[in-house]
Amino acid sequence: MKNIINYVDEEKTPLSKKAFRAVDSLVLSQLAYLHFDGFVHDITVRDKSVMLMA
Repeated sequence: MKNIINYVDEEKTPLSKKAFRAVDSLVLSQLAYLHFDGFVHDITVRDKSVMLMA
């Protein structure tokens, strides 16, 4: 049985090229529950920008 992790891994079409679907909303809503501590510096720290790579 596939899940949203499989969907993210397999779906390569950008959102600008397809309709926004319920599963896309589900994936984005899951980001709200991640703890991003340590991924990005605090807003008060003046450091190099962070690039997220696929």
